[in-house]
Amino acid sequence: IPVLVFNPAHSANLPVIIHYHGGGFIAPLIPALEHSLWQDAKTYGAIVFAVDYRVGPENKFPAAVNDSYAAFKWIVAHGSEFGGDTSRIVLMGNSAGANLAAVVTQKAKKEGIAGKIKLQVLNGLPADLRPQHMETSVSYQQNATGYFQTKAACYFAVECYAPGETANPEVSPLLTEDLSGLPPAVIINAEFDPLREDGILYAARLRKAGVRVRDKCFAGQIHLLLGLPADATEIKDYETMVKSAMNESF
Repeated sequence: IPVLVFNPAHSANLPVIIHYHGGGFIAPLIPALEHSLWQDAKTYGAIVFAVDYRVGPENKFPAAVNDSYAAFKWIVAHGSEFGGDTSRIVLMGNSAGANLAAVVTQKAKKEGIAGKIKLQVLNGLPADLRPQHMETSVSYQQNATGYFQTKAACYFAVECYAPGETANPEVSPLLTEDLSGLPPAVIINAEFDPLREDGILYAARLRKAGVRVRDKCFAGQIHLLLGLPADATEIKDYETMVKSAMNESF
């Protein structure tokens, strides 16, 4: 499994961010994402491990989940060799990657190693990929077209990634019955995103289970806060939320 490592500080004993990229479970870790990963390492004073998990339609579920979880466990065991402090691990995911970060966190809980994860950061989370959810979720209907991420694109991604598997909690992490004992979370949503309600619902479920959650829905923004310059107020607010959660969790 290819993993890109970003350590612009060239330092040791840094917090570890394991990053799962977006792309609808069908796009690999493209070079265009590398600058933002390098920037995350600088912003959060961390070493970033970006996991290039296998994608559909050639590699359907559970390939991406298996790769993401295997990479997590390998980084736990070997991250210190690259300058990481593996007692301070953050799982960070965008869109499809947020889904995988949530699923990896849940799998770690089942294996009794969720304590290795100090924080999960989920931006634009697809939490329930069942067709019946897409047809009843308010945000899917309100934002079906016109705001970059569309309902049709979500359907296409699911058909490429996990056809017939959407009721599986490892595809739709919102369907997991017991969310207690999971690490703290930062959940980022956008007003004009079909996936907005997914993130809101998952945050509510985590809180009800006793998990510490910071979440925010950014007004007037689209999926992943795309299109904003790095110095936009919304981006700075997002980064401040993550930094505060990291300081509290470590």
